[in-house]
Amino acid sequence: MRKRVPPEVFEWAFTLAALAFLVWQSEAFREAEFVRGAGDRYRKAVELKAPFEPQAAGTDRVTDLCSRYGGWLPNAERETTATRTGVCFQDSRHAIPYTSKGTLRPATLADLTKTRDAVDRSLAQPVKAKLARLDELENRAREARAETDVHGAIDGLASETSLYREAYGIAASGARSVPLDCAWNHLDAQYNSPKANEERGITTGVYALLGMAAILDGDAARAAAAASPVDETRADTWSKAERETDCPALGQPRQVIAQAAEIVATARASTNNAGKSLAAQDLLANAHWVFA
Repeated sequence: MRKRVPPEVFEWAFTLAALAFLVWQSEAFREAEFVRGAGDRYRKAVELKAPFEPQAAGTDRVTDLCSRYGGWLPNAERETTATRTGVCFQDSRHAIPYTSKGTLRPATLADLTKTRDAVDRSLAQPVKAKLARLDELENRAREARAETDVHGAIDGLASETSLYREAYGIAASGARSVPLDCAWNHLDAQYNSPKANEERGITTGVYALLGMAAILDGDAARAAAAASPVDETRADTWSKAERETDCPALGQPRQVIAQAAEIVATARASTNNAGKSLAAQDLLANAHWVFA
């Protein structure tokens, strides 16, 4: 009688073949170019982290202001087209079942300004921390007490600071976002501009407040809509005083206001992105073992 091969032998053979295949497939994860490229992406996400203060959190300011003041705006601002989203258009993120013609109160602008100040502090904190560390390293280098790698640390920290400044539009000196400053000041000037007549002036004020709210919400589409009202005929230009600043170099007011909202959106998501990147980096470091 012929002796049968035990099933375990086939099971082991298939298992070993599968392991060999996985080891072969994991070779790509060990290539230096792949590891270096992925590592650079994860490192960038971590370096752009901007911890937001609690007062700067939240994304419902446009919804709130549209409910209180949206009645002053044309009906087109509650609609959407292929080229433009109305600043008070209702969607899954903006529950605006009604709009009112509320009285504009100074407290509304004051509350938005406090939140904007919190955003400024949030963006500035990493820059100030890195600059303090950079000063410390440079002092050690000048006092000839530096270790051999201190100059490399200085270069690395300066590079990180440069990357952060570029992402958030922060000038080489100081710690404030230039696009955010330009956009906010432009809208503030509109809010406080002389009124041609009462109702027209209120409408201008509502658009300005909604532009500020959209910036703080990180909503570039609605920020751009507030900066270019659907029935407006005024030119999208900087004032004479603004033309003497660095603002015109950034683009037209509408573009800069949308850019400011994008900066806030990027900063608000940065903490979450940094956490995901660190987790992904740990997974990548062990990817060849996972596949093998």
